[in-house]
Amino acid sequence: MSDTTPATWKAYLDGEMIDLPATIDGIAASLPQERRQTFLDEAHAAPASELQLILGHWSLETRPDIRAADDEIFARLETGDFADCVPLDDTETGAA
Repeated sequence: MSDTTPATWKAYLDGEMIDLPATIDGIAASLPQERRQTFLDEAHAAPASELQLILGHWSLETRPDIRAADDEIFARLETGDFADCVPLDDTETGAA
C-alpha cells in the first residue's frame, strides 16, 4: 500500500479551497467519458514546454462549476465592473 498523496492543484470557489487532479491519469479519471480521449490525445501530443499549461486547462475542466464562476468574473470585468477587486499596490488591505 502506498502512502503517497495524489498530486493536486488548488483552486478556489466561493472562498472554499478545492483540490484538482494534477496528473494525466488523475485528470483523465475525473473527466466525463466523452471528453477523456480528447484530453489524452492533446496531453500525449504536447511538447514538454506546453504540458503544464495543457494539464492546468484540463484540470479545471474536471470542475465545470469553477470554470463557470471564472467566466462570470471575467465577463463582469470586461464590462468595467471592478467591484471586489483589490489593486496589487493597495497597501491598506495588504494586497501588495
